[in-house]
Amino acid sequence: MNWFHVKLLCPNGRICVRERRILSNMKLNPYHVFFFVLHLAILVNACQPQQWSSHPLPDDAVVLALGDSLTVGVGAEAEDSYPSQLAELTGWRVISEAVSGHKSSDLLSRLESALDRPRIDLILLLIGGNDFLKKRPEAETRRNIRNIIRTIQAKHIPVVMIAVPKPGILLRPHPLYEEIAEELQVPVIKDLLAELLSDPSLHSDAVHLNAQGYRRLAQGVAEHLVAFGFLREIKNQAR
Repeated sequence: MNWFHVKLLCPNGRICVRERRILSNMKLNPYHVFFFVLHLAILVNACQPQQWSSHPLPDDAVVLALGDSLTVGVGAEAEDSYPSQLAELTGWRVISEAVSGHKSSDLLSRLESALDRPRIDLILLLIGGNDFLKKRPEAETRRNIRNIIRTIQAKHIPVVMIAVPKPGILLRPHPLYEEIAEELQVPVIKDLLAELLSDPSLHSDAVHLNAQGYRRLAQGVAEHLVAFGFLREIKNQAR
């Protein structure tokens, strides 16, 4: 049996874990190996640099929800839309700037007018579903969403993306959202919408949620905003 030392380097070159003594033995119990590897994976993940900065928004924050029919709340009453329910969960003023049927190009074309407000503390961006349904070129959708975010960033407004699933039998978030998030250093809510749309009990039709689905969406967004540091705590439970 031999003992040796490990130094785990962060991406910035600093040593995250200065020293770990690890038993080297070819006859180690496989469960011990598994938990050791898991431990290292957690340490490596903890070393990853945060790519964006955030701070808790004030209690009277104004949040703009940009998007399409999923933000409008098609399939439920207006008061059951996710922006309306998010306002109850946070105490913030959440304004819906969404148009049913809009693609990313449509949002980009009206973005300046949507942003023409005296105060916006945070923007939630949920767009791309109609691009995928209408089979617009992925490069075009990627370019539009990238330009939407850059326009918002130029106004020094924080933005959070909500990833839309890629069409298919098994719904998974389209990879372009995570790629754009990494490139432009913005947080993304990756799996939430795909999980909700994968549950038939939360549908009003093939592509929209029902009232319960929008409640779950609002709750999930609020939980992510707490994790991202924009929201101190959830004030109320969804209806």
